[in-house]
Amino acid sequence: MNNVLIINGHQHYPQIAEGKLTVSYINKADEFLTANGFNVKHTNVEKGYKVDEELEKFAWANFFIIQYPVY
Repeated sequence: MNNVLIINGHQHYPQIAEGKLTVSYINKADEFLTANGFNVKHTNVEKGYKVDEELEKFAWANFFIIQYPVY
């Protein structure tokens, strides 16, 4: 099995960078990967995370996608 961890590294800035493009990329990747038999888990850095849970996700994943904007 192929397991993918997608990390959303966007930081929200009202009226400047609301993260819509980042979310659309992540949603598209999730759709594609799921349709092709991949198991997908997500992390949204801005919403917070627990280190132990993230370590488990990294151990679980065969692949990582780190999506964040470049300003």
